[in-house]
Amino acid sequence: MSRMPGEPRGSGEDLGARRVDIGGIGFDPITASGVVTTFRTGAAARKGGLIITPNIDHLSLFRRGVLSSELLEQADLVVADGMPLVWASLLKGEALPERVSGADLVPLLCRAAAQDGLGVAFVGGRPDAARRASDLLALQNPGLKVSAVLCPERGFDSDPRRVDELCRELASTEPAVVFTALGAPRQEALNTRMHAQLPSAWFLACGGTLEMIAGMYPRAPRWMRRTGTEWLWRLALEPRRLARRYLVEDLPTCAWVLARSAVTGLRRRRAARPVAWTGGPGGATLVEVVDTASRNPPVAPAIVPSGGLLATNDRSDADVTRGR
Repeated sequence: MSRMPGEPRGSGEDLGARRVDIGGIGFDPITASGVVTTFRTGAAARKGGLIITPNIDHLSLFRRGVLSSELLEQADLVVADGMPLVWASLLKGEALPERVSGADLVPLLCRAAAQDGLGVAFVGGRPDAARRASDLLALQNPGLKVSAVLCPERGFDSDPRRVDELCRELASTEPAVVFTALGAPRQEALNTRMHAQLPSAWFLACGGTLEMIAGMYPRAPRWMRRTGTEWLWRLALEPRRLARRYLVEDLPTCAWVLARSAVTGLRRRRAARPVAWTGGPGGATLVEVVDTASRNPPVAPAIVPSGGLLATNDRSDADVTRGR
């Protein structure tokens, strides 16, 4: 079910939608409710998938070669967990509809699973956090079936035999969705391996979400999440663990992707504009210039002399369409 950046979606999704490339990672232009709908449709047909929620830290890992493009390309849904990524898409001119975080998806998917009578499983994370989070989610969603809470020993995912044992244990409980909390990129790699053996289940890499749900640290206020400053909240809570990651690794990546997207958007707008006219006598023809490279909406209509030609910038992949 995986798609490369720019590929059209498959059945059950908007056929016109394409992944939006932000910093080399292709993101699906889909809302959180759209993710839930895709999950429910797939689960009803016993078809699973992989969900990845990259943020700026994932992009930093990707640029440094720690997070492989292969893992991202195998995912069925890749959604932007970070306002800077949404801003970058706006600057580029291919807007993502909203931020879709793992912290939001876990409760939403649990609610859908409870309503549909489906099981959920938890893999990884601190044992106390995973068990407390699963208990709270079951309390908040009456009827939720917690199929398994598995917190293997540290480093288990480097042992293929241990992973096979885990997959057999999961398969016996038949979960519809598995939440994996190991940290990037280990959780994404493990989910890919588990999904190969459990194709009917959905897998979501959720990082520290279980600890947050368990109340081990509070989530940032909603206004900080909307304004892209949630990282400051996290940094204040765990400065020793997160200072290097956020300040040394992620901030430069954030600045780079915003600048890159702004330049790309500017070039695209310039390339789509007509820059010269030639034409012969006679009436006029109304045309529109459509940027077929980005599938952006047409620029403003222009009046072209009948029999004339519209010359566009050489960098453009624009078509002159709909002569009237």
